[in-house]
Amino acid sequence: MQAIELETPIEQDGVITLPETYKHWFNKTARIILLETSPCSQNLPKAYDIYEKLDLGEGGYSAVSSADVKLGIREVLQKKVDK
Repeated sequence: MQAIELETPIEQDGVITLPETYKHWFNKTARIILLETSPCSQNLPKAYDIYEKLDLGEGGYSAVSSADVKLGIREVLQKKVDK
């Protein structure tokens, strides 16, 4: 299996044009993996921002064990669901 890496625009109609350099690939079938190179269009919150906004109840951050944050958050959220 041969692989190449290149950057090329994707046209409005979805057409991806290979440069002439890769003409030996024309009329072949290929597996394509697309990686977007443009900056992310949406501002997703960072993990700390989400964590900071969680209402962890009395004790604040101490409600979540530093040894197992994932388990601690799951327990706190489960307690809120059970109320």
